[in-house]
Amino acid sequence: MKNGSGARVRAHAAGNLEEATGALLGQCMSAFHAFQELGELAEDMRILSLNAELAAGRAGRAGVAVRALTQYTRQLVGQLSRLRSDMEGLKADTYGLSAAALKALQELRLMHQASSKAQAMTPVNPDAAESGRRAVDAAAHGAFQAAGERLHRMMAHAEELGTHAARIRQVAEQSSGISTNIAIEAAAAGPHEPEFRNVADTMKRYIEGLRAMVDRADQAVHQAGETGRVLSQRLATARA
Repeated sequence: MKNGSGARVRAHAAGNLEEATGALLGQCMSAFHAFQELGELAEDMRILSLNAELAAGRAGRAGVAVRALTQYTRQLVGQLSRLRSDMEGLKADTYGLSAAALKALQELRLMHQASSKAQAMTPVNPDAAESGRRAVDAAAHGAFQAAGERLHRMMAHAEELGTHAARIRQVAEQSSGISTNIAIEAAAAGPHEPEFRNVADTMKRYIEGLRAMVDRADQAVHQAGETGRVLSQRLATARA
């Protein structure tokens, strides 16, 4: 009965790990979802910079600084595009890791449940029962190792996503500086002031969108970090 009780405890622990894994996946997906419109926003910024460069060309000398600022904007847009591509890769990998981890944990839980039931019965052949128990323990160990490896990689992905979110915030702040400088240039652009001011105001709206994305993602990443710490503790307990 003692062994059966231990198997029930291990089955319950595996179930807790499944639950926490599902929570971690949900929080990671919430963070990824926060940047769902990043590609569209980056494209809007790119088009705005191209239109602003054309306006700067029409303004002649009054548009020289604005032209340089729009070129810098496109460099930032390029960074956003690369970050978005990296996050898409992280998202796909996170899905795959979670599916594999949940499968391994489910198998682990079912093996411990079966072991608990078997150990509660009086074996007809003690030697065969002991051999079967060892086989189950070996399989359970393999499933646990596989799940643990994937869970640690999921937690690393959550941290990496947080790094990407921080980089996007930096791009937003750099873009904010560009929009401010374009507004300053607009004040001295004479008849081209309305066009340049419109560029600055439009860019500010895009920047607000970027900041809102990062704020939503930061909250989900923070929750994922908390869940990751719980998972780490549960993994350590289960391993012990």
